[in-house]
Amino acid sequence: MHGWIDPFYEKAAAAVEPGQIWSAQPIGLPPRHALKIEKVDPKDDRKLDFKLRGRTDDTFGHPPIHSIGLRSDEAAVLARATRGRPVVVLGGTSGAQLRPGAEADAIVMVVPLYAADGYDEAARRGAARYEFANAFYLPASRRPRCDERIARLDHTQPVCRADLGGHLGLRLAGDALDALVEWFVAFATGRRLDDSLILDYRAEQLAGDT
Repeated sequence: MHGWIDPFYEKAAAAVEPGQIWSAQPIGLPPRHALKIEKVDPKDDRKLDFKLRGRTDDTFGHPPIHSIGLRSDEAAVLARATRGRPVVVLGGTSGAQLRPGAEADAIVMVVPLYAADGYDEAARRGAARYEFANAFYLPASRRPRCDERIARLDHTQPVCRADLGGHLGLRLAGDALDALVEWFVAFATGRRLDDSLILDYRAEQLAGDT
């Protein structure tokens, strides 16, 4: 929507609400590795032997690990996390704990942002033209200052509100947030509106190559 939305960003005070941009520690999704627990000290189950595996069936069926509440039919899955990655708050702050008497989980749903220079030119161009259902393009901005980024919709995830780091002093402008939400719903559900501006924009961009 570069050229159709202006501006993409606005300066903002810190708030945990849709469109606000924070730093956090999101994990890379989906996790691809797990621990194969091979030996557990029955006197202190914090002492154990394990090997790194892919997410295979043999990572289940170990003795229960009471110190971390891991049942024998559960596996310990490993995922990479990036410290200080920018994220856009999508929502999710009204979650409730379903167990009677328990406190609600203090979480927030976020979309991680990746520096566009981490991708090759073809991927950046494709994201900018909305060729990828799982990518939302955010162009560089001078005022307020922000680098070119790609929001990975397939990495949208809950994070603990307490794990939100510094607020970046930015939020998405209203039109940019509306477009992000529309593209996320389209990706997550397979539903797209017939009068989608994003689809019109993509058609215009692709027509320029013919």
